[in-house]
Amino acid sequence: MEKYIKLLGSVSHFNKLKPSDLLRIINSGHLKKYRKDKFIYHQGDPSAGMYVLFSGKVHICNYNCDGQIQIFSIIEPVIMFNELTAIDGGPNPATAIMVLLAAGCQSPESQPTSIEEVTEVQGDPGEKITPESESDGGSGNKESEGKPDLDPIADAQQLWKTSAHANAFVVDDQGKNNSCAQCHAPINWKPTLDDIPETCLVCKFELEEPPPFISENDWTHVPCLVCHEEDKKGNIQPEYTWLEIPALEEYASVETTTELCLKCHEASKAPEHVTVVVGGDHTGMQCTECHQPHSSTTSCDSADCHPDVFSSTDSIVGHDEEHQDVSCVACHDSAGWEVGPDEELGYWITYIPWVYEINVGEADTIVETGIIPFTSHEIVLEAPCERCHFSENPWGLEESVEAP
Repeated sequence: MEKYIKLLGSVSHFNKLKPSDLLRIINSGHLKKYRKDKFIYHQGDPSAGMYVLFSGKVHICNYNCDGQIQIFSIIEPVIMFNELTAIDGGPNPATAIMVLLAAGCQSPESQPTSIEEVTEVQGDPGEKITPESESDGGSGNKESEGKPDLDPIADAQQLWKTSAHANAFVVDDQGKNNSCAQCHAPINWKPTLDDIPETCLVCKFELEEPPPFISENDWTHVPCLVCHEEDKKGNIQPEYTWLEIPALEEYASVETTTELCLKCHEASKAPEHVTVVVGGDHTGMQCTECHQPHSSTTSCDSADCHPDVFSSTDSIVGHDEEHQDVSCVACHDSAGWEVGPDEELGYWITYIPWVYEINVGEADTIVETGIIPFTSHEIVLEAPCERCHFSENPWGLEESVEAP
């Protein structure tokens, strides 16, 4: 315990307090050890209270609709964070993820009143931190010995709740969404005669026109059953597959996770919808090599591919404070897309072109085009500065830059 008293005393807010006062703060809070890549708290959730990081590293971040991570701050020990919500009681302004095995102390927010009482936060499996367990990472708690980790199905469901797949409700500009449900809520989707295979028309059965709108209360989003079958006992199977015909509970096999993802993540008959193309230095990589399969989130260092790109000791040109609101793809895209800041996202990103064709009669076609902010999946190491730093650029950036 003396170790944590010294660590807490090194935080500027607490460095004038007596050891007895520091111990009281620790005992009124919650000492916790988090595993790598575990969520500490989520953006928008009720206040998780104040934290002090004693070891490891934490990313303070948000996610866009594509599941791409935008890291605002990298927290390294010893430091206090999320203190504002402890003061004003507001929701968490961002998401916090532990990126290295670490220990921390959480302020009392319906938390244990004793250091001997430890619970779980946000459904993540916790490990008790005691003087006996500090050195080897074990639990040090006889009562917790043999306690199983969180059930993998429950763990996957917890991750799913944070994903875009769990928040897929949409309505088009005409107030309709049944056609959108084909990908955004496959179990809800009702096909029309135009959607079913021609072979089905041989039976000459009647198919009622589906309702154009599905309410948000009835919307099922993209649950486990879209990508995993149940056995006869109702157990979700770990093998991935594709729910091809939801009404018949008929599945189709897929060879790879990318083939599964592209069942929905390809250009559809709707404006501003595009196909995800993985290219550049990532050619041949599967979606789940970067994206967590259940939360669908990713970052360049979360898959241990580029672990040092956000390091405080990083000396890579362009990885500096002046570029902290610039996403990786805005510099490293190889598709040649436009780049620029997006006010809603709050950072620079690539803009993908889209094309939408509307058939008018038998011969005429109306073509709509545009660009939308979208995270490029065609990535290379090279990052030419002149992509943004060109003469008379619209952002007022210097025309040329020199690498140190």
